[in-house]
Amino acid sequence: MSGRFTPPKRALVIAADVPDDASEFDKERAVRRRLVLTTGSCPCGGVLEVPANPEPGSLTVATCFHEPDCPACDP
Repeated sequence: MSGRFTPPKRALVIAADVPDDASEFDKERAVRRRLVLTTGSCPCGGVLEVPANPEPGSLTVATCFHEPDCPACDP
């Protein structure tokens, strides 16, 4: 077999449960953060930024800059 082998990309994502009695704001925050993790973007226009060439097997930090009025934005 010729050609170049590219190992599969893997990601570990930890998402916290949102209690049923959480405020609507906290529920929306969780939904938007999960959208960023699963789709790469937020309804506010924020986009998940992942480093271009992470070292294989390394821990990589991705960022997403949300609009200031987005529930997923940290102050």
